[in-house]
Amino acid sequence: MVKEIQIYIEGGAKGQDRASSVELRKGFSTFFGELVEKAREKNIRFKLIICGSTEITCKIFSQANEKSSNEFLVLLVDSDLPVSEDETPKSFLQNQEKLKKCDLRKVNENQCHLMVQVMESWFLADIDALKKHFGQDFKENKLRKNKKVEEIAKDDVLNSLKESTKDRKKGSYHKIQDGAKLLEIINSNRVREVAPNCERLFRAILEKI
Repeated sequence: MVKEIQIYIEGGAKGQDRASSVELRKGFSTFFGELVEKAREKNIRFKLIICGSTEITCKIFSQANEKSSNEFLVLLVDSDLPVSEDETPKSFLQNQEKLKKCDLRKVNENQCHLMVQVMESWFLADIDALKKHFGQDFKENKLRKNKKVEEIAKDDVLNSLKESTKDRKKGSYHKIQDGAKLLEIINSNRVREVAPNCERLFRAILEKI
C-alpha cells in the first residue's frame, strides 16, 4: 500500500532560490488540490519537491526512486518539444541527449510525466483565469489559440503570454511571479480536458490513491 506520493517537479529560479520554490510549490499544491484531498482522505501523505532544471529534477528523482519503498514517486518536467504519438513520456525522456546521464531504466512508465510542451501551456486552457490574473491590460487577441494546447510550440506559448501582457503596469508575464499565482487559479479540469498528458498524470496518481 502506498503511504506517500512524491512529485518531483521541474521549476524554480536559477540557484534554487528558496522563495521561488515555495511559491511554485504552493501553486502546484492548489492545482493538484483534488489529488491532495483524496490522498488525505486515505491517510496518504502528498509531497511536492521543486527541483530546478530538467536535468537536476531527473537526477534527484532517479536517486530518490532507488531508495523508495512504500512511496509512489512521480517525475514531472517540461517536454520543451512536441511528443509524438508513438512515444511514451519515459521513452521521450530517454531519447533526450541532455538526460543521457539520468538512468530511468528502473522507473515505471506511470512514474514519468510531461508538461507538454511547457508548464505555461496549461494556462492557455483557462483564458478566464488569465483575464482574472492580468486584469484590464491583458490582450487576449495576442494569445495563440488552439484548443489542443499541447500542439502549440513552447516559444509560441511563452511569446504569446509576453505579448498579451506587455502593456501591464506590473510588466509582462514572469514565470515565477505570475506562473505560481496562475497555478493557484486555473481550473485543473479544463486543463485535463485539452492536455492529454495532464489527464494521464492525474489518472496515474488517482489509481495509486
